[in-house]
Amino acid sequence: MNVPTELLDGYSEPNRCFVNVARAVRDFGGSAVMGWLVSEDEDTRTLIHHCVWRKPTGEVVDITPQFDPDLTAAAGGWAAALPPAVEFDPDPTATLVDGRTRCMRHEAKRPKFDRMVEFLNRSERAFLGHDHCAVNHWTERADRERHRAHGDRYDPRRPTILKIGQSTFGAHQPLRPELVGYLDTERGRTFCEHRTD
Repeated sequence: MNVPTELLDGYSEPNRCFVNVARAVRDFGGSAVMGWLVSEDEDTRTLIHHCVWRKPTGEVVDITPQFDPDLTAAAGGWAAALPPAVEFDPDPTATLVDGRTRCMRHEAKRPKFDRMVEFLNRSERAFLGHDHCAVNHWTERADRERHRAHGDRYDPRRPTILKIGQSTFGAHQPLRPELVGYLDTERGRTFCEHRTD
């Protein structure tokens, strides 16, 4: 589904969708909608564990700016962006696990990218396990496979796969216990009721 974006002053911290939405639900009402942010390029479809806000009016909006590699390269430092709308797949099973986000998932668009995607997904699991050596290993293997699938020569000094895992700026840190209830993780429901007590 196509979800419009909206900056919410004081509630739009980059790459912190679960915190942003939990705080918005706590302070304004509405509910959290769990699912996957969809990103596509010519080779892959990437699903990023994500949360958007259903306002008390019923309108669903994304209030969280995302890391933007192009802006970051231009700015010479970390940068985030909030496009006019995002592609979002609601998923009632995409709840937090022990207060943490789930792995990003990569899917190949064509069979020749299957091995590359396998390595990207292994890198994601290593990232969540804080195994940085394995992240580097699987990222390099994925990059080599991408070049092989495109018929290019691989040059380790010029990687084409730059960003593995959601950013390291706290996206995989556990959510504070007082906010977890607003995302209703224990019952695994997609839409959370606002608690008024």
